Amino acid sequence: MKGLCYRCEHRAQYLETGRRPRYECGLIEEAKHSCYMFIPAKPVFIERNEGEKRPITLDVFSGRFHVVDEEPNLQLSVITTERKYILPIWELKIVKNHN
Repeated sequence: MKGLCYRCEHRAQYLETGRRPRYECGLIEEAKHSCYMFIPAKPVFIERNEGEKRPITLDVFSGRFHVVDEEPNLQLSVITTERKYILPIWELKIVKNHN
């Protein structure tokens, strides 16, 4: 079985800040196979490192890059597939401009 913790936003936040909602979220050597608090890791905006000339391809030969920001207007949604699996995804919230 694959562990949820390695794909969870709570684990990512723990690694970056040291805060965790549950004790298990900080157990780096192990991952839980079932959880009631799983949230998929949020997507981030990235940019090429200064001086990097290789293209960003997101594979083993990609140029180096770093995180610059997170999208603040995300909401977690779920899609149920034909095989009855649940796919958690982050979607952009519709933000109305009140100008």
